[in-house]
Amino acid sequence: MTAPRIATCPTCNASLTDGDRFCKQCGADVSGISASLTLRSADDWTGTPVPETSPTVGSPWETVLARLRESTRGEFDVGRELGRGGMAAVFLAQDLALNRKVAIKVMAPGLMMGEGMVQRFRQEAITIANLSHAHIVSIHAVRQAEDLHFFVMQFVEGQSLETVLRTHGRLPVPVVRAVLFQVGSALAYAHRRGVVHRDIKPGNILMSGEGDALVTDFGIAKVAEGPNQTQTGMVVGTPTYMSPEQCYATDLSGASDQYSLGIVAFQMLTGQTPYNGSAFAIMKGHTTDPVPSMRALAPDVPEEVEAAVARMLAKSPSDRFTTFGEALAAMGAHSVGEDAPMRGELIRLAAVEERRAALGSLLHTPSGPVSRSRVRSSSGATPQPRTPPPSAATVPMTAVAIAPLAGELEPGDTATMRASVRGAETEADIVWSAEPASVVQIDADSGLLTALAPGEGEIVATVGHVTERTRCVVVPPRVAAVRITAPAEPMHVGESASLVAQPVDKREQPIEGVVEWGTVGTALSVNHAGVAQAQEVGRSAVTASCDGVYATVVIQVLAARVSSVTIGLPDEPVEIGHAVTLEVVLRDAAGTELTNRS
Repeated sequence: MTAPRIATCPTCNASLTDGDRFCKQCGADVSGISASLTLRSADDWTGTPVPETSPTVGSPWETVLARLRESTRGEFDVGRELGRGGMAAVFLAQDLALNRKVAIKVMAPGLMMGEGMVQRFRQEAITIANLSHAHIVSIHAVRQAEDLHFFVMQFVEGQSLETVLRTHGRLPVPVVRAVLFQVGSALAYAHRRGVVHRDIKPGNILMSGEGDALVTDFGIAKVAEGPNQTQTGMVVGTPTYMSPEQCYATDLSGASDQYSLGIVAFQMLTGQTPYNGSAFAIMKGHTTDPVPSMRALAPDVPEEVEAAVARMLAKSPSDRFTTFGEALAAMGAHSVGEDAPMRGELIRLAAVEERRAALGSLLHTPSGPVSRSRVRSSSGATPQPRTPPPSAATVPMTAVAIAPLAGELEPGDTATMRASVRGAETEADIVWSAEPASVVQIDADSGLLTALAPGEGEIVATVGHVTERTRCVVVPPRVAAVRITAPAEPMHVGESASLVAQPVDKREQPIEGVVEWGTVGTALSVNHAGVAQAQEVGRSAVTASCDGVYATVVIQVLAARVSSVTIGLPDEPVEIGHAVTLEVVLRDAAGTELTNRS
């Protein structure tokens, strides 16, 4: 089966178009990806066919995969990459002892040094492992091999709800009711145990071949009685599905998950989300804009369903349903029996039979003569000297094919080049070279390519008298994140403060760039230079963006500080026993009168 030709952001699943450098929804770097490519996301853990070269050449996940296979040898037969997000990648594997397929989630190499990231990754595994529910993906084991952190989880044969919606568009009302009942039941169970998911979206709902919807990816979940995993004032989540309280980075309850599931319900019923555009525009929609009419977009949606979804999407948590049970009952959602026709419809949407054939190849590396290029082990051992390549007379061949790079590289990036020899009867050694040396260098034996400086290079693979060349582009470091420095303490009405936004590359090195500022809420305003002016008591989310990458912090504004107190004394002396009225005037630092009190 040929993989569907789709293009979505590997971090948030938003649709991409040709030439996009950054995702318009979450700001992730998607350079080198076009609408003609088949992409993988962390949500496609369910069997989406992936290219023969997965993980793509140019990705550090190649080395991670090699290390994972070595550290789990004899216990798991680790296959190919199923999906990848900003924090981790997931690989399909065969549990040799129990003879079952599992999914192994491995932490992203670049995050291991980040403050608290290992703890957050392990917290996800611990959180899910303590949740036992038919509609929550289960965890089998948590492991660590030196600095490689991973956990083994249930493999769901099917596909994500995000893929279902991308393929089928809006879904029939009975199907939506069935999915909402299963997901809502799982979230209600998690809430009773003090766990708020905080990232409910179609990509984190898996449709299984048994007709079940399962919730996955508790990566930013908060356990009520556990330590806070989120930095104070930072906004986390996927903008399209975030609740208003998430946008303001306030304390979250189960009502936040209810709002996010309401957005999912809106999308399933109408084929689109209620708020779209830039991350700033979406967050503004969540916090201030009314919910669009669902029946105007989909006239067949029953009135009671529209009313229930609208209440789930109330701006204030107190205006939403008290429990998920109330919400599900209001929209007529119900369980699906084992033999009910609806279960057959859910199984059909999972498209298991169409995908099962593709899964078999995921547990095996490509067959046929390939390069003997080797990846250095995690211990740093140098590969053994290669044997001289057979001559062209002993290794008949027609051509050498080089696997393309996964996109443009930045200085410091590494990639292991791959190539195959077409028409060879035996394995053939490939000798690698690259020029100019000022831009790229490559190990002749292993094919390990290192980008040195911006420019264009050429990579050459040689077998006997046959050579093949491919182009390599190294671009200047690009913006990977924006770091905002804001006041640590709340501001007071009338005060101003200079905010600093520093764009950085993926190695956390500062980059020059034009920063654009925006605010959600009326408590303060921010001008083009990043100067915030506190205007009224409340909270405002401040967003700084550069080259499509954004960051958001929330600043609280308190009542104006009292800078001076003036007491009006009587002009004449006061006799003993007489009462007088004194006037007290409070002023702020600017001399503005705050209040009069006698």
